[in-house]
Amino acid sequence: MFNPVADKIVLAYDLHDRRVKRNLKNFKFRVSVYGILRKGNSILCQRHPELATYGLPGGGVEIGESIEKALIREFKEETGLVVAKGDLVSVTEDLFTCGGQDAHAVLVTYTVKEVGGKLLPGGNNDDTGEVKFMDLNDLTSKNTQRVFWDIVNFYKS
Repeated sequence: MFNPVADKIVLAYDLHDRRVKRNLKNFKFRVSVYGILRKGNSILCQRHPELATYGLPGGGVEIGESIEKALIREFKEETGLVVAKGDLVSVTEDLFTCGGQDAHAVLVTYTVKEVGGKLLPGGNNDDTGEVKFMDLNDLTSKNTQRVFWDIVNFYKS
């Protein structure tokens, strides 16, 4: 059912976007989903407590959970807002490592519409330290997480 994995060294990224060498045979697939909530020329961004850069709200899809349910759950957990899934924006992939675990990530991004909840500007005291709307013109490759830069840049044009 699954293809064998090569015993091969690859470059992956850690939480701080540093390139690290990892053995491909230790990687597992991870599907994650993210949302873009726009207000005018701004999008809702979240910042992990250990990082200075901003990303999009979202995270991992749990086994048995639909992508749509994961998007709604992750958005609420990180931002306090209840959203409805909109249009598919992108599907990308990345190799990353975090906490000793290696993942070949498939990142799915949708537009979302706010339908309820209350924004948590200070985050959730877990994996989100700050949540705020940021003007697209203020987002740069220096203050945006690498995996989201192409999406942000697309919306800037």
